[in-house]
This record gives sequence, structure tokens and C-alpha cells, in this order.
Amino acid sequence: YTKMSIPFTSDELKIMEGKYAALARKYGVSLNYVIMIAKGERETNTRISKVIMADIRATIEFFTPISND
Repeated sequence: YTKMSIPFTSDELKIMEGKYAALARKYGVSLNYVIMIAKGERETNTRISKVIMADIRATIEFFTPISND
């Protein structure tokens, strides 16, 4: 087992807190599976894992505050 690179920053992972369960329900997978994908502890080499990863990215983008610069 080798740890893969973490695809998201700690701030981005914080945004996902409380949202993993909804993705797990949506795709009929375990909560732990979704969290492992987000933290880079599970390879995204299957169709379902790639779709989940895309939804995680979209969720983070959706909930990231817009800067008012």
C-alpha cells in the first residue's frame, strides 16, 4: 500500500465535511469509500470513482466562497 498524493487542500476537504454522506447515498457506496477518494487514499481508476471525484470537485467549487476583490 502506498499513499497517493492528496488531491485537495485541507481547506477544500473542510468544505466537504458533512457532504460526503450525500455523495455516498447518491452512488450507493460507503461513506468511507467517498472519504478515501477525497483524501487520495483510494485510486480513482474505476468509472464510479472518477465520477465521485468529479462530483467532489464540483461540490468544492460550488461551496468555495467568492472573493470580493
